[in-house]
Amino acid sequence: MCPSGPVLLSFWRADKAHLEKEPEAEPLHPEPVGRLEKMTRGLIRQRLFGLPPIERGTSWKSGLFAHAVTEHELREEAVLGGYDVTTTSTT
Repeated sequence: MCPSGPVLLSFWRADKAHLEKEPEAEPLHPEPVGRLEKMTRGLIRQRLFGLPPIERGTSWKSGLFAHAVTEHELREEAVLGGYDVTTTSTT
C-alpha cells in the first residue's frame, strides 16, 4: 500500500477528448426512455427490488453494465474524493 502514491483509474469515456466547450451534464438519474427501459429500470429494478435508479452514463454493453464518464465528471468526483487529476489519455 502506498497512501501518498498515485492512483490509476481506467474508465470508459462518454465524451470526445479535448472538446472546446464542455457539454451540458445530463441529470444524475435520467428518466428511463422507451417501454423496455421503463419496465426493467422503473418497474422491476426500482419498484420490485427497491434498488436506486441507474446513474447517467450507465448502460448494458457486451453482457455487463458499464459506466462511461465525461472528463468533467471524472475531475468533479476526484475533487470530492480528495484527489487531483493530473493526466488523462484516450489510449
